[in-house]
Amino acid sequence: MLNQLKTYPTVWLFIFYCLYLSCINYFVQTFLFTENVIYNSYAEQLSFDRIEEIIDEQNKYSWLGYLIIPLLQAIKFFLVACCLAAGALFFDLKLKFGQAFKVALLADVVFIVPMLIKIFWFMVIKQDYTLQDLQMFSPLSVLNLMDTKNIGVLWLYPLQLLNVFELVYILLLGFWVYQFVAKSFEKGLNMVLSSYLPALFIWIVLVMFVTLNLNPQA
Repeated sequence: MLNQLKTYPTVWLFIFYCLYLSCINYFVQTFLFTENVIYNSYAEQLSFDRIEEIIDEQNKYSWLGYLIIPLLQAIKFFLVACCLAAGALFFDLKLKFGQAFKVALLADVVFIVPMLIKIFWFMVIKQDYTLQDLQMFSPLSVLNLMDTKNIGVLWLYPLQLLNVFELVYILLLGFWVYQFVAKSFEKGLNMVLSSYLPALFIWIVLVMFVTLNLNPQA
């Protein structure tokens, strides 16, 4: 199974993954982001006509979300692959960029789990919810252990990112580096920790900087 994944064309893996994400996105948009949820979320803030306009705009441009999925995923895998390829140079690992891209793609599958948990949570457990509940819900994250009403906007993203699935993602990156080029899982994981983690920290700081500039009171 592992050898089949390693040799399977990256392009087809990427296409299948994006199609799967598109199916999840369709399900979320259809069954979670319903008109009733939008009405209930904005009823106290906006007029009925304005809410109608928001719903119409959402329906009109919903197709853009499906086009953005492969673009965002490609950018994400490209950036992670750059980190891994750079780290491989320092660890004397002959990791090609194409292999690094596939490593990022294969490891990213773990993030399907929190999506499915989110769908199950709001479809079965908490059926009375708002848009803010959907946006703030992050399974097995530090954010979910805290009251979001008492947390500044600046800290929402970092606390969302501190979750079990991000940890598993790092472990999977190390595992797949090991499968492709490293002599041991430990060496593969050390390479990931030395390359991906610093880049992730820089990314978090960048997001916080942008958030602070867009919302000075954050």
